[in-house]
Amino acid sequence: MKVEKKGLLKPTLQITALSLGGIVLNFLTQLLVAYYFGATPARDAYFAALALPTYVAALLVGSLGVIYLPVFVDVTSKKGNLDARAFLGNSIGLVFGITALIVVAGTVFSNELIQLTAPGFSFEQIQFAGQLQRILLPTIVFQVLSHITASVLQTRSQFLLPAFTPLLSTLIILVVVSLLSKSIGIQSLAYGTLLGNAIAFLFNMMYLIRQNQVRFTGKFNNPYIKRWLALSLPLLAAGIFYRLTTVFERGIASYLEEGSLSYLGYANQIMTILATVTSSGIATTLYPQLSNSWIERDMESLKQQFLNGIRIILLICVPIAVVFIFWGQPVFRLLFERGAFTPEATVAVTSTFAFLTGAFLANSLGNLVAKIYYLSGKTMLGSAIEVATALIYLALAVGLAKKMQYNGLALATSITAALSITASFISLYFILKGFDLKELIRSFVLIPLAALLPMLLLQTLLKQLTVSINSLSIVLVAASMLLYLLLYICMLKLVGTPELNQIQRKLYFS
Repeated sequence: MKVEKKGLLKPTLQITALSLGGIVLNFLTQLLVAYYFGATPARDAYFAALALPTYVAALLVGSLGVIYLPVFVDVTSKKGNLDARAFLGNSIGLVFGITALIVVAGTVFSNELIQLTAPGFSFEQIQFAGQLQRILLPTIVFQVLSHITASVLQTRSQFLLPAFTPLLSTLIILVVVSLLSKSIGIQSLAYGTLLGNAIAFLFNMMYLIRQNQVRFTGKFNNPYIKRWLALSLPLLAAGIFYRLTTVFERGIASYLEEGSLSYLGYANQIMTILATVTSSGIATTLYPQLSNSWIERDMESLKQQFLNGIRIILLICVPIAVVFIFWGQPVFRLLFERGAFTPEATVAVTSTFAFLTGAFLANSLGNLVAKIYYLSGKTMLGSAIEVATALIYLALAVGLAKKMQYNGLALATSITAALSITASFISLYFILKGFDLKELIRSFVLIPLAALLPMLLLQTLLKQLTVSINSLSIVLVAASMLLYLLLYICMLKLVGTPELNQIQRKLYFS
């Protein structure tokens, strides 16, 4: 049984639409959290408590999770649906056991772990962050299992449910915070996050069970299980180190001025939301097709699919980065500045995000670039790149934080993300035995040019009118952004960028 080849335009648009719904809910949640908690010590404690669960979940999803899809496709193709069902059931059981043990250990030593990851905290902050961490630790189980079950659904061309469950999870967080924030404070955010992740996994799991896609046999001594774990091991080993950068960042920030953890946390959350909306739909719908092309050794199709995805991600992400660099303050003022979130916090988060835009672009591209590493089995090479850039980050973060405080940590993240994605493109060129390098470079030059020139034109116009974008009303800021978008589209046509007129043709593979 092969992954069925279907047109990608429709599912991509559907996933993007759901992602847009998700970003609306995320914005509402962030607005509510900012209103109640702002950039306060309680919010700092929450970000510190979230560091370890996020690290472990990212470590397991980035190793066991991402390798799962190509192995599952291989099992389905070569052994049939019955063996695939058993592989899925046994995989779920194995992952549940591993993550449950991690949660128990983390719960027992929660305060000690907070003291290790946020050494600049006071005793009271450590105790409070430890309480929050104990609530958040079980999310590790649900996040990893959600990723695996979503991967299986995607191989069945069921893209909507995996795209809907994050939206549902965010809605649950919003409701729980709305109902409980006044009575239990920021613990409401922790409980909402736990409940949202649990329900998201259960939705995926219940659908697979109803469709008779899961069979539990309890037999873990399976060659495909062993292959899955073996391919994941290099990513897991390297990830133990390079994924510590977020934990390391928050450890440094715990020594900086009050609110630094919150500034970095808000900026990183917005970056994650934007990267999800702009690139995850493309990467998600392309991944099964890329897996199938790799298995069939249809390398020309794989290369074209890969380059199409990269160009479309650039087309969407570059103007967003330009807008936030030049006009970020009115956007963040609209999103956050009310209640406990002060104007000073708005300025701080705006500058932090501006320094993170390089990481936003690199991570958006990385959502797709990483897929080729997983498919080709070149996990050692990808891990080596990540470890090398993590070492660079550690050196940069310490030095830049001394000079630029939290902005220095954001800049260090962007620099290392840019180095990582550059090294990845170079290595992929050799892994794929060449691709249309001229076409790729052309996109990397013309799309940023088409995005930057209209912004410089508008900035010059505002300067001539002695008007600052930060002084404009929300309506005028929105009108300015709309004008910028129109100028950007015109510039794309002027420089002869084919992506604008060929998105449908390039996304729709027969």
